[in-house]
This record gives sequence, structure tokens and C-alpha cells, in this order.
Amino acid sequence: VELVLATAAHSAPAGDLAAWVVLDADLAVLGAEPAAYDRYRMAVREEYAALDEAAWRKGRTAVMSGLLARDRLYGTRGGRRRWEARARVNIARELDWLADAVPPRWLTPCERVGRWYDAK
Repeated sequence: VELVLATAAHSAPAGDLAAWVVLDADLAVLGAEPAAYDRYRMAVREEYAALDEAAWRKGRTAVMSGLLARDRLYGTRGGRRRWEARARVNIARELDWLADAVPPRWLTPCERVGRWYDAK
């Protein structure tokens, strides 16, 4: 039970390797390949579908900014070696996406083309 509860704060005592392994596994998706991360990001949005877009973006931005501000996302050397760099890129990419006034992924193909022409 303590290991599961540790995932809420994403924190554990320095010497508790079992807890840090669980915490790293909990955040492993952040270090996924970009396409897999995007599927995760969209699934999380669906999970919070009851929130309007502005509330969602504000809350998600706060969570992801907090993660990105950490010195380390992963508590084990293995986690850092395997996921840290890609996780930071994924989070930064998501923050850029969240800051976009109109999420490109939700535009229709015609709107995407119009937006592309507007940018030219």
C-alpha cells in the first residue's frame, strides 16, 4: 500500500529502492517514443473529459511544468539512463502543445491546410 501511495506525491525516502523503482515505472510513459506518448497524452485528456478545455490546459500545464522543473524525473540510475532525456523532450513538446491556442491535432484537414497557408 505504501508503494502505491508514494505514486501520488512521486516521492520516497532516498534509500527506498523498491519505492523508487515503482515511481520510475509509474513515470516510464513520459519517456516513451513520441507517438506512444501522444496516445498517452490523448488518453489522459479523455480521462478528464468532464473538464472544459481551459481548465484542462491550466491543470495539465501546472502538472507537467512541475515535473519538468524537477532536477530529476527518475529516482534510479536505470530510469534516468533509459527515460530521462526523452521524457523531458516529450513534456516540453506537450507544454508547447498546451500553450497553442488551437490544438493542431483537433483541427479538421481543411482547417490544417488553411492554417498552413495563413502561416506562409
